[in-house]
Amino acid sequence: MSAENIGWKQAWKSAEFRLQFISVIALITGMAIAAPHFFDFIEGRSGPRLPDPVLDLFPNRNVSWLVFFILYSGIVVGLYSNLKKPVYLLLTFQIYSLVMLMRFFTLTFIPLDPPLGYVPLREPIVQLFFVSDGRIISKDLFFSGHMSTLLSLVFSVGKTIVRRVLTVFAVILAVLLLIQHVHYTIDILAAPLGTLLGWVISKKLIRRITVE
Repeated sequence: MSAENIGWKQAWKSAEFRLQFISVIALITGMAIAAPHFFDFIEGRSGPRLPDPVLDLFPNRNVSWLVFFILYSGIVVGLYSNLKKPVYLLLTFQIYSLVMLMRFFTLTFIPLDPPLGYVPLREPIVQLFFVSDGRIISKDLFFSGHMSTLLSLVFSVGKTIVRRVLTVFAVILAVLLLIQHVHYTIDILAAPLGTLLGWVISKKLIRRITVE
């Protein structure tokens, strides 16, 4: 049976689906709890500032609210599209959680200072839930969490018009992040590679699920 045609009742009868779903929710919750402490850690360090001739081509402007609108519109559209497709929703969460684990690793071992021309990105949800005092995070750089979050949905919604819409959103988001100068070009380019790796691993986990 196609994953697109499996409903929640059918999926929940599968012990493997229940195990993976509960596990990934627990993992995401754990990362959310740890995030304020982790971001405090990376903000307390200094790193090199990279030369970036591509970024230099973009004027630095404050487009925070456009970034917020594109990112969270994409998240809402993607999650709504997968709401009645439990296997696809599980795939979304697994890709996202794996990508976030990868980012915890790369951010730990690749400390960077923000680019020249950096304009603080004000993002209410991140500031409310993921930092300890509401301050702006400036060193959450390699690789882009904004891009990889949206791309997690691009990889998981299936071959539908929603995927094409989210892909356009991802391109717009990449340009906006460069205009804001909150990421280096390499941060943006690495995000699809990290998300692709998360998708490959997640697909292997999904294949273990059998539904009667």
